[in-house]
Amino acid sequence: MSANAAVVDTARPELPDELRRIFKDAEARHLTEDELSIYRRLLPDWAERADAAKAAYAVEADVVSDAINRIFEVYPYAEKHKLAPEKCVRDATNVSTYAIQAMLMNDNQWYKDKLLFWLKTILQAFNFPGRVKPKESVLFGSNEDAERINGLPDGLQSLYETYLLMDRNYQQSLDEPHYLLLKPHVEIVREILTGD
Repeated sequence: MSANAAVVDTARPELPDELRRIFKDAEARHLTEDELSIYRRLLPDWAERADAAKAAYAVEADVVSDAINRIFEVYPYAEKHKLAPEKCVRDATNVSTYAIQAMLMNDNQWYKDKLLFWLKTILQAFNFPGRVKPKESVLFGSNEDAERINGLPDGLQSLYETYLLMDRNYQQSLDEPHYLLLKPHVEIVREILTGD
């Protein structure tokens, strides 16, 4: 099955017990190569998802650190919060790791229930700073993105922009079939974390 067909095919097969155990054991970490091999063996039609996960694992640290570094250029986190760079990298890496797991399972509901609703509650409780650079431009996005960001309260703008940057970084770092498999699971982060 091609990656594009996998993206269009939203059907989720019942996961074999062995894979359910693997996903439970690997909840906040990447699957090992052995676990990805089991995934490929048990879900051969989804082998491209395992390849996409492996590719995403390889670039994840750069994707996250670039996004966080660029966010810190326009949002004064370091002035407002202790250990801000470390905490932001930790949280964004967790979100990315869970996004990859959701892609492997083709299950955004699991992703929402497991991480995103909880994280939204935590993050929206913080008083995140607004931009220190003009709001007319976004770090990396379209006019539509700028309108969406500018329409958000100051405390949510950096969340939206962080995950917009991560999405764009994955788009630039992965080949297109792998990015298209991961894309829905990265895009939903902005919707959930900055929605009402």
